[in-house]
Amino acid sequence: MGVFDYAAGALTAAMKGAEGRSVLYRRGEAEVTILSWKSFRAGEVDDGTGVIVVYESWDWFIQAADLGDLGVPQPGDRLIDADPSASPAVEAGGRVYEVAAPPGMKEFQVAGPAGMLLRVHTKQLGGES
Repeated sequence: MGVFDYAAGALTAAMKGAEGRSVLYRRGEAEVTILSWKSFRAGEVDDGTGVIVVYESWDWFIQAADLGDLGVPQPGDRLIDADPSASPAVEAGGRVYEVAAPPGMKEFQVAGPAGMLLRVHTKQLGGES
């Protein structure tokens, strides 16, 4: 492991510790609890026909190894954020986010060396379902 990889790993661990929240990651009946953090992003893309598409995405940063046997994120996977300090908080169950690619993008991007950290694009659905 090189110096950069070591530093990136230390930074990821620090972010998980400082900003991480416990989130339930679900695919069908399979689920795993992970520590993750999120950021909001909005943008515009040309759909290839000259039409500008505006999108909003909640991006979750997930350590790839935390997903275990689930592997890489898939469209339709769900993240349930039951953090009571989340704003706005949801009393019963938590906020639900579904993995969905913004126009012209994949569902996730590798955000760290050697595929260690994933930036997973989601849309907010509302309360737990």
